[in-house]
Amino acid sequence: QNPQVAKIICEKAVLAQRARDAARKARAYFKTSKYDPQKMIKDAKLVKIALVWLGDHNDSVSGTWKIKNEDQKLPLGKSTVEVEFTPDDIMHYETVIDTFNIETLIELKTDLQSKEAKVGDKIQVSADPKAENLQCKFYLKDTNGNVETIRDYASDAECEWIPDKEGTYTVYVEAKDEAGNIATAHTEEITVNKKEEVTPPKKDPQQENPGSAEQQPTTEDPNKQQPTIEKPENSTSIKQDMAANVNGVSYKVTKIENAKNAQVTITSLDKKKSAIVIPDYITINGVKCKVVTIKKKAVYKRTKLKKLTIGKERYSKDNSASCSGRSAKASSST
Repeated sequence: QNPQVAKIICEKAVLAQRARDAARKARAYFKTSKYDPQKMIKDAKLVKIALVWLGDHNDSVSGTWKIKNEDQKLPLGKSTVEVEFTPDDIMHYETVIDTFNIETLIELKTDLQSKEAKVGDKIQVSADPKAENLQCKFYLKDTNGNVETIRDYASDAECEWIPDKEGTYTVYVEAKDEAGNIATAHTEEITVNKKEEVTPPKKDPQQENPGSAEQQPTTEDPNKQQPTIEKPENSTSIKQDMAANVNGVSYKVTKIENAKNAQVTITSLDKKKSAIVIPDYITINGVKCKVVTIKKKAVYKRTKLKKLTIGKERYSKDNSASCSGRSAKASSST
């Protein structure tokens, strides 16, 4: 009888149903993140979903999301946060307040390059982050579920683990903040193998007991004289025709008399020097060598040479070089 009124009533019923659907479908969740003591709850990543079902399909509902107590510190581990969703169309949809889970994680690191270690190895384990407000406890589990504490709660985020027996272990860290919130992390399974034993080299029994060699029977004649190696008489540190330079004068070995004595001749003089002294003897590699002659070309074209002293006799450049001194004789001309 009143189709207009019936239509209004039906529309209101549909809108009410939509509002209930929106309330049920207004959902959100937080992504897990690494714990950071400086972050606030509002810094957490919120994934927002608000849908309403219309017959055989759904449609999104626009609105505003608000995290309650968002300026508080983001807690360690698992906790819950209230989130309020207010639809833009408040005439047809209701405001929804719901509780969502939020979780922050920690990490556990070691200095191992692989998943294997040996008995007695020193292994460094550390929790990340290294926050001052956290207390860390380290422990391990074997494949049978047995638990062994490596180090109890302490403010240091690092500790050393030295395995004392073979087996397969998982290392855990448990972190706790001032409020008592807890988060855990663990490594992958670590296989601990037996340490290789180093076999020391075998020692010579005669070296350990030097006196025992005297007690061993011997068939050698104790009175038999041992052969000696004679050194050659002419074993010297210089050789025939060996060259040497002493104080600007070049010499050549002409004769080796014995292991301590030899003779040399002068082959060249320093072109830059104006005065040169030729001694009676020089020493080459520890051997005393007598200066006996001067080569013909030794003083040839020595334009800067003004004075030449041979032994204890002195000769100027413009004097004849065919002369003999007390300890050397000249056989060239200037």
